[in-house]
Amino acid sequence: MQHVSCFVRLSGDLNNVVFKADATVAEVILLRVIHGEDSVTGIKPTVVGKEKAPQEYDRLKALYGASNFTKDGLSVLATVFPGKNPTLPSKLSDIDIEDHTDAVDISEDPEPEAEAAPERNKGGRPRKASNLMGD
Repeated sequence: MQHVSCFVRLSGDLNNVVFKADATVAEVILLRVIHGEDSVTGIKPTVVGKEKAPQEYDRLKALYGASNFTKDGLSVLATVFPGKNPTLPSKLSDIDIEDHTDAVDISEDPEPEAEAAPERNKGGRPRKASNLMGD
């Protein structure tokens, strides 16, 4: 299964974002159901693991199964991946996500622009201010 790193907006809240360093594609789907369709952003592939669907289902059940239910009282996990042996997506392409398509910058302040380096004379020292003004 393909693993990804991503940002999760808890309950879709732009002010409550966590970084998830190692999520599977199936987990991305589950997080989107739990927190909202647009809640998982900045999805970037990291590694491809060797786990099989039954092991991944058990891992997701341990993480999300006991606390996440639908309005009808059903397990979100069982609703999203129904059946005795559910099929889980193993690659981003299985869920129509291309690499880096959801990249997002979550910083509030953009990086300040770098100041231009002062002009230097032949000796490598910065020129005096009067020389910079054309004097």
